[in-house]
Amino acid sequence: MATNDAGDQLALPGLPRPRQRRQGRSSGVPIAATNPVVRVIPDVGVAHLDREFDYAVPVKHDNEVVPGARVRVRFGGRDVDALVVERGDTTDFEGELQPIRRVISPVCVAPPATLELCRRVADYYAATVADVFAVAIPPRHARAEASVLATGVARDSGAANDPGVNERDSAWDGGRADAPRASGALVDGGSANGWRASGALADAPRPSCARADVPWPSGALVDGGSASAGRADAPRAAAVPVGSPRVPGSAQPSSAGAAFHAVWGDYPGGSAFLNRIAGRQGVRAVWQVLPHAQHPWPAWVRGIVSAVQTVTDVGRGAVVVVPDDRDVTLLCAALAEIGLSEWTPASPGGSYVRLQASQGIAARYGAYVATATGRVRVVVGTRSAAFAPVADLGLIAVWDDADSSHRAERFPRTTTLEVVRIRAEIEHCAVLLASDAVSLRAHQLTDDAWAHLLTAPRQLVRHRAPRVNAIDDLERERGGGEGHTRMPPQVWRTIRDGLRSGPVLVQVPRGGYIVALACATCRASARCKKCEGPLQMTAGTAQNQRFDAANAQCAWCGALGGSWRCAECGDTHLRSVRIGSQRTADELGRAFPHTAVRVSGLASSTGVIDAVSARPELVVATPGAEPRAAGGYAAAALLDADAMAAGAHLDTEVRAFARWIRAASLVRSADEGGIVSIVAGGAVTAVQALVRWDPAGYAARELADRRQAHLPPAVRFAALYGPSFEVADAVSHLRGIPHATILGPAPWEDGGASSQAPTLEPSVRALVCVPHQQGAELAHLMRTQRALASANRRLGQTRIELDPQDL
Repeated sequence: MATNDAGDQLALPGLPRPRQRRQGRSSGVPIAATNPVVRVIPDVGVAHLDREFDYAVPVKHDNEVVPGARVRVRFGGRDVDALVVERGDTTDFEGELQPIRRVISPVCVAPPATLELCRRVADYYAATVADVFAVAIPPRHARAEASVLATGVARDSGAANDPGVNERDSAWDGGRADAPRASGALVDGGSANGWRASGALADAPRPSCARADVPWPSGALVDGGSASAGRADAPRAAAVPVGSPRVPGSAQPSSAGAAFHAVWGDYPGGSAFLNRIAGRQGVRAVWQVLPHAQHPWPAWVRGIVSAVQTVTDVGRGAVVVVPDDRDVTLLCAALAEIGLSEWTPASPGGSYVRLQASQGIAARYGAYVATATGRVRVVVGTRSAAFAPVADLGLIAVWDDADSSHRAERFPRTTTLEVVRIRAEIEHCAVLLASDAVSLRAHQLTDDAWAHLLTAPRQLVRHRAPRVNAIDDLERERGGGEGHTRMPPQVWRTIRDGLRSGPVLVQVPRGGYIVALACATCRASARCKKCEGPLQMTAGTAQNQRFDAANAQCAWCGALGGSWRCAECGDTHLRSVRIGSQRTADELGRAFPHTAVRVSGLASSTGVIDAVSARPELVVATPGAEPRAAGGYAAAALLDADAMAAGAHLDTEVRAFARWIRAASLVRSADEGGIVSIVAGGAVTAVQALVRWDPAGYAARELADRRQAHLPPAVRFAALYGPSFEVADAVSHLRGIPHATILGPAPWEDGGASSQAPTLEPSVRALVCVPHQQGAELAHLMRTQRALASANRRLGQTRIELDPQDL
């Protein structure tokens, strides 16, 4: 080993050069003396540059550059926004560091836990961290930020006295000007992606998990994950004697929320779940909600609100994620019922904030900043609320995780359930997945011992659920000729009997008037001559079963049917194939002329109705737009069930079942005379599960069938779209994955090619399928393919999607 003249040891060949401490000046700008290096993630929108970059911290910004803050840096010859990861005093860069240009905002909008969550979500979906930032963090609104910071920090006194809370909060104070800056060197190794959270998050104690009045699976109580996630070193659940009524640290419910807490008494293990979260334990539960339409508050609202109250009583935070704004409004009303008020800059003493896209930029960002700076500990919102940076998070509750609103429309197409699952493993918080119909993915988590399934006893189900009458082909035959109509005699009888004691719900798959037409003679589908779109009719143009084509209109381009003539038989007359909600309401109005008929749905003139009274009336609604009825509906008719359950999509029948049971749960119990009639000749398994009111059993059977058929969620798919040559080249790099199945490439009408990158090659799609345990490896390889395509300037022509919905 050689040494230089000064006696310093030289580096051995092949070893990395030691990091050099860099201080002083950079490009003539005075640099901070303490922790002069800042590591940031620039928002450049390029996959192969998805990593951290080092910059110098000017003295003038020394107190403002904190982890999680937004800054402006010079990158690639232009100024771009960036997010601060951490500060330190060493760097790998051998040249002179560029100083950051300016600080956009000193507020810590991405605490360490949020940064780690975004990184892991990006890994799971083969996306860039900047892609996830765009989903997780709202755009900045300076005026809203200033109004929030002008209010005082109103934290819960109980939380302030909790040492565990203060320990975790120390990592969240970066947004305040008086908060201490991060110290120490930048992380060398960390996770596989080159970054790890530091400070209080990494060192936070993991609460042990216990059992009480029911045996919980050990995996459901391990805060760090499950065996399927590779957590072989995860701590085991701590045992508590079976039958223990309460664990240390649990809180008794207040008088205002005692009625809400009572809902958990219907479920074996329900009280134990509340006790565990009161004891600061990271338990996880999948809750199959039992209907109770007669109660003023839905059962899922009472259960979630009682869980939120339990964690707030012990000084911890909670996040509730629901599908739409109607559910947000309902939950906020229930929170007000137990004494919690909404936080606003004008009312800074509130306890919770709303976080939903419909708020507008100012209100949404203001709510986010209030959460990030610790002014509130409870967040209620839609999909993006799953990322809300709540300090000392004790509970994440999700309502109806299978709803399509829980899946993002733009890349990386994140789902609320997966974001919540990843976040729970990072922050070791409790999880409650509540729904009328247990989703396949949620049931898979219970099979993997990641969560525990909470269901009511069968005897109670028979009393609380309505009676379901399935009108199949045999029942139609008994009705004679009328039995084969859209509404058989059994449906008319259900509606008529129900109107004697209250409102009646009629669910139809689609809105509009007549949404699909066919030739009146040969039944061939009627298509537009210009764009091949489906012809339909609006209200007022159809008076009988045979329609003139001149009154039809294309649903795509809006062109009139005009001189339409059937290509098969030459006839010019049409007949209805699919009836919408408005036409159904017209037919019911003629059949019941003395009964009010209301239409609820996005396509109706009145929009979506939130609630109706207990007086007898007919309510025609599309799926998801069913209003609640005071005291519950007396009856319900589920029309066109076969059309709702039919389709080429893998999850069509599963989604139809969830829509049926959601509508049926609004009907009074069988003991109160509630009855539901469903007109369905197919989808036998789903209809039988509805008759038995067994959502968990249906999910278990469907999941078992998919394991045998190697279909999601038992396996994980990745789709590659683009020009044939590029897709074939990408697929060639994936053939080495063990147990992988590659389907295609095959022609694809919409190959996902960008209009800015036209190509003469045909568009194709290839599917890559691996066992779910290898999903992380598949995502890593797909992310590598995105980076290679980006580096070779091909990303505009190819598209990669994990967990595609259209198989």
